[in-house]
Amino acid sequence: MANEKTPEGAKATGARRGGFAANPTRASEAGKRGAATVKERLGSEHFKRMGKLGGTAVKQKYGPDYYREIGRRGGRSRWDAEKARKEAEKSGTAA
Repeated sequence: MANEKTPEGAKATGARRGGFAANPTRASEAGKRGAATVKERLGSEHFKRMGKLGGTAVKQKYGPDYYREIGRRGGRSRWDAEKARKEAEKSGTAA
């Protein structure tokens, strides 16, 4: 069995942590290089079309009210919203 040599306490899935998983900076740099290559080959219009396609798909899936909710939240991060929700629960008020 392949997992017999796994050190005690290590994951027994057979997966090794290496490459991009071990170095997120390396993955980020690879993504930037890939995007630059696509932009060079297909132009910035490609990214505009992809954004528009994605926006259309989100609108069909969640409806136009979803965008209103995003706009209402503004720049608040998910974690800020979660923190505010937990504080509201503690104080007994609805957020």
